[in-house]
Amino acid sequence: MRYHSNEEDSDPMPKLIRITTAPLSLKYLLSNQMRYMHENGFEVLMVSSDGKEWPDLLANEKCPNRIIPMTRQITPFKDLVSLWRLYRLFRKEKPDIVHSHTPKAGLLAMLAAKLAGVKIRIHTIAGLRFMTATGFKKRILVFMEN
Repeated sequence: MRYHSNEEDSDPMPKLIRITTAPLSLKYLLSNQMRYMHENGFEVLMVSSDGKEWPDLLANEKCPNRIIPMTRQITPFKDLVSLWRLYRLFRKEKPDIVHSHTPKAGLLAMLAAKLAGVKIRIHTIAGLRFMTATGFKKRILVFMEN
């Protein structure tokens, strides 16, 4: 595992990117986790779409963020653009770990992280949106969660 220097001291810190489709998920599903991880030896970057939750998130979590537009819906062109942006972000930031938490962010982040050469890729199932879906949409959503 590569380590990155913390500006406050010279102890090595593994670099972690936490990613969700919408900042609402960062705020409510992962509340206080990014700050805790930062305070306990990780360099943490929060990634999500734009949203009104960012000011509270930045104040509470005390970690930097990047906004990458993503939609919860299946939108092939927008999804490819988001995938490309995530890939470029991962190549630039060179994280040790990418950890995703929602279906669309999971699909895009895990693929982009693999393509960017990130060794540790984690997806945590945070919501089972497919439970109420039917037909082809349900098959796609189940595939995205697996």
